[in-house]
Amino acid sequence: GMNALAGSVSLCPMVSGNIFMLSEGNVQLMTRVIAAYATRAERQRSVSKLQILPDQRYRVWAGAAELGDFDAVVVAAPLEDAKLLIEGKEGGSVVGVKAPRRTFQEMETLWVKGEVRPAYFRSNEGWWGRLRSGVLRRVLRKEELPVPSSIYLTDKATEVEGFSSLERCGPGVYKLFSKTRLGEAALSELLEPSWRIVARKKWAAYPLYSPPETFASFRLVRGERIYYPNAIENAAACLEMSAVAAKNVALLAAHDLRLPD
Repeated sequence: GMNALAGSVSLCPMVSGNIFMLSEGNVQLMTRVIAAYATRAERQRSVSKLQILPDQRYRVWAGAAELGDFDAVVVAAPLEDAKLLIEGKEGGSVVGVKAPRRTFQEMETLWVKGEVRPAYFRSNEGWWGRLRSGVLRRVLRKEELPVPSSIYLTDKATEVEGFSSLERCGPGVYKLFSKTRLGEAALSELLEPSWRIVARKKWAAYPLYSPPETFASFRLVRGERIYYPNAIENAAACLEMSAVAAKNVALLAAHDLRLPD
């Protein structure tokens, strides 16, 4: 069932035919939710320890600094990266943490300033060339853009081309995803002369899948109000799935705390 869910995620854009993006990046979603609803936010500290207290409350620590006691805690980050110690009521690490350790696919995101070379796709006279000339432009987009807004490659094509997606994210600015570092030669073949790199970032993109998967529990510690929305990443890892997981955790916390509907 979960594998079917993962496959259906790729079909999400077909529901309405539209794909939306946040103009200032996905980080704005979390930033603005915190600004709208949080009575207190600690943005410059990393939580290092979560202590389970005898009265079923939870003390949160950032290094030697005590951040406060809480009725429930949501661990909204992959445990593999969080470096978080969960301490039991009697001290020492908690034994019952239900989260199998995962290996992640490393990806590189590259932003470049420049224009794509139509010849790279070996089709100056085909659909790519017609797109540049404007014949297909209105079919694919309302805006007057010289290239499509995004290109996604299959696994086989990715092996050949070296990148898995290319997306226009501003005038003459493109974002590329790749599993390996794209060198100067590859970028010179893809882009018109005088291109330049704006930024690079290497990151752990999603868990490496190997069905049947072993899933973590949304309740990270049995019998405790410690929740882990990242458990859903073993089915599919994307912003939309994170929203589903967040709602599940919110409903679970509301039930445990006996909050009104």
